[in-house]
Amino acid sequence: MAHETVARRYAQALFELARERGELEPVRRELEGLAARAAEDRRWRWVMESPALPASAREAALDHLLEEEPSPLVQRFLHVLVRKGRGALLQAIAGEYGRLADEAEGVREASVTTAMPLDEANREALRRRLEEWTGGRVRLREQVDPAILGGLIVRVGDRRVDGSVRTRLEEMRRHLASVPAGPGPNSGGADEKGVSGR
Repeated sequence: MAHETVARRYAQALFELARERGELEPVRRELEGLAARAAEDRRWRWVMESPALPASAREAALDHLLEEEPSPLVQRFLHVLVRKGRGALLQAIAGEYGRLADEAEGVREASVTTAMPLDEANREALRRRLEEWTGGRVRLREQVDPAILGGLIVRVGDRRVDGSVRTRLEEMRRHLASVPAGPGPNSGGADEKGVSGR
């Protein structure tokens, strides 16, 4: 909980600065790219998080690792994180910053889970449908989970729509299990008459 509070504070500070400069969306893209890289690259995580290196050495290594020159605002922000020993919060900060930027721009986030990655045509069609459904702009956050078998699961705020094949199969199984067994092909009719006629 303490980490979430700290991440929120750093994200809020960066958000205010980016909004003043009219750079909300560029900063979001840079942060998301850097957070993704931190999740995948061990060297990057070591530079951002390792207490074994002094802060000055981590800052120098950080500049060396950056493949593309970030905006001055983001570069200064990364240096502050490293200097303060908060590099491990980069992903949480990126997520909180994205939430603040969406809120400021009137964009709602829709979490979409599919069995296979969406292609661009399906992604755009889904976004349009969700914008019609919610009455506002929508940003998709996609996840792939082969376990749902097919279809999709969508969550927007506290609303959830489960159209996965797995769920439909489970509902069908529950329905079939609740149907009482009827008389078999050899029951009733002639047997009952035969017994009563004796």
